[in-house]
Amino acid sequence: MSVAARMARIVERIEGAARDAGRDSGSVTLLAVSKRQPEARVAEVIAAGQRDLGENLVQAWVARSRACAEARWHLIGPVQSKKAKLVWTHRPALLHTVDREKLVDALERRQGLEPGEGIAALVEVNVDDEPQKAGVRPSALDALADRVAASSALDLRGLMCIPRRPASGQPPRAAFARLRTLAEGVADRLPPRYELSMGMSGDFEAAIAEGATIVRLGTAIFGPRDA
Repeated sequence: MSVAARMARIVERIEGAARDAGRDSGSVTLLAVSKRQPEARVAEVIAAGQRDLGENLVQAWVARSRACAEARWHLIGPVQSKKAKLVWTHRPALLHTVDREKLVDALERRQGLEPGEGIAALVEVNVDDEPQKAGVRPSALDALADRVAASSALDLRGLMCIPRRPASGQPPRAAFARLRTLAEGVADRLPPRYELSMGMSGDFEAAIAEGATIVRLGTAIFGPRDA
């Protein structure tokens, strides 16, 4: 199946999931995750009309955002504090992975660089409280949301999560519901129409049912990644 055909099928599924949830399909943004995909395949996706793309490594995101400025490039992977200068100077369309105050501090130290507006950002939440996984613990979300909302280096837009896959193999719908509930708890620090970035190729329909506004799809759009 061609990239364009896969894209059309994905859009149909997003529209169907939104309709089943009583939502407008326009409230869901499709984010194509181009991690380790060849340039030719990325060009196909953009030619098919996709404008929001994401990379999880800072260096790859910088390279692709420079090479393809017509796309809106999101940064969806963990960011080391020492990479704050790159993030500040190249500025993602949306930074999905603010997970600690140390990163906020590092970005604030770069504010002498132009431009001066805050970077649109999401707080990444470790919804399953997994010790090995990035993301702020739910119990610490309130404090980090306060810190990000007060920072002139960032413009807090919502929350993001990467849930654990249940042993049953079913979509992690309960985890998606937890992120929605957590967002409701910090809604006074979020914009009226805040973002919930959750759901990937194998579970995005369940995420939409629980309120996802951004779904991050890689293999469902591009096919298998290169090794």
